[in-house]
Amino acid sequence: MSADAVGEALYRNGMATLTRLGWRRDEPTAEYPTEWPALLAEAVKLAEPRGLTEQALAARLRLPLSEVRELLSHVQDDRPQLRLIPGG
Repeated sequence: MSADAVGEALYRNGMATLTRLGWRRDEPTAEYPTEWPALLAEAVKLAEPRGLTEQALAARLRLPLSEVRELLSHVQDDRPQLRLIPGG
């Protein structure tokens, strides 16, 4: 985000707040659980017959294969999940 997008004063105030909290160097990510792509594993499974393997996906995403495999094998957690309701 730049100062042009939000205005100079708001940008400076925000940066000062982040600095004061120590978040410009180390964000408090441990306090907020990471989201996981719940449908990614299913999508890859459906795409495998068309040649989209884990290796191909890793290459296209420019990620290590181990990271892609971790994303694909994540165990469901107990957080609320988004559901699409037809006609809702």
